Amino acid sequence: MADPNSPTDDNSSTPKPPPIIALEHCEGYVCVHFPAQRADGMACRALYESTVALTDQHHVCLVVDFTGIDLVSSGMMGMLVTVRKKFLGSGGQLRVVIPNPRVMEQFNVLNMGRVLDLCDSRDIAITSFK
Repeated sequence: MADPNSPTDDNSSTPKPPPIIALEHCEGYVCVHFPAQRADGMACRALYESTVALTDQHHVCLVVDFTGIDLVSSGMMGMLVTVRKKFLGSGGQLRVVIPNPRVMEQFNVLNMGRVLDLCDSRDIAITSFK
């Protein structure tokens, strides 16, 4: 008889959902992207928890990549401002990649470009680091 408290078998027929966010450590920067293609409250919390540890390291360059995202919650926008403050305080930099024109419009309507460095692509974001 199988133990009900044991972890499920990796060969089960139920597909494992993608992670809410993923951190990719690249040469010269760290990229956060959203494999689950959601930028909601859960992703907002995951972003904060993942990046707060990075602010302990000084001069980190962070790219938050919204590729594949169709809607960004207001909570996520607020969290980006919070993360930016933390990164600037530790000598780091933050770039936000928004390739979707509708999502970019969301940010522009709220004048987020005055506070955040918004980019159309990851390549542009990476080359903009000083």
